[in-house]
Amino acid sequence: MPKMPDLPTPPEYRSLPVSTLRSLPGTRAAGQTGAQRLPSSRAVRRRAESRRFVALTNLTTAVELLDPLPAADETIHGLMGMSLDAWSLVRAVIQLGGVCRELTIATLGFSDANTAALSAALDEGRLSKVTFIVSTYFRAIDRKVFEGLHSALTTRGQGLFVRRSHAKLCLFDMSDGRKFTIESSANLRSCKNVEQFSLTQSPELFGFHRSWITDLIATGHDK
Repeated sequence: MPKMPDLPTPPEYRSLPVSTLRSLPGTRAAGQTGAQRLPSSRAVRRRAESRRFVALTNLTTAVELLDPLPAADETIHGLMGMSLDAWSLVRAVIQLGGVCRELTIATLGFSDANTAALSAALDEGRLSKVTFIVSTYFRAIDRKVFEGLHSALTTRGQGLFVRRSHAKLCLFDMSDGRKFTIESSANLRSCKNVEQFSLTQSPELFGFHRSWITDLIATGHDK
């Protein structure tokens, strides 16, 4: 398989006061409009070697039912109850899989509690690098939570990008070479809805999502 492309290093990697966010490349002030486009629509076709089906209600259940993590080309299809925070899936994968050398996240929104958990994982060495994409909508309506996430990531030398994106993805590049992908309807914050997800070990699927995320980051302004 070809070498995965490196994600670009954004200006957001510098530790800057939140008051400067309006002038940062890759961000747009609230109220501005525009359509952001990737170079082309794209898809990947793959055949799963095996599937598992689980229903999750809390972190303990997530760890128990995701253990063992998917084997090569295996997918776990899951249903999350209304009390489950999708961040529990991230915590479970890292708990079961060991050190994650890079975690790439795309989500509509986040929460203060999950920002604290993400920061702790970085500080404790369970995560080495994080690349994080949030939506322009989240920045506009949850400014305080966004500012906390911005501070937590930039002060730790991690990448935070604001884009016109509604994607919900987590890509895990583990230290042992395994590559996991979570595709989900759920944002990484508390939600009072039934949500579905899939967890797959596949370098092909990981590479597909990594490719378009790299392109999305490279577009700069959400124009």
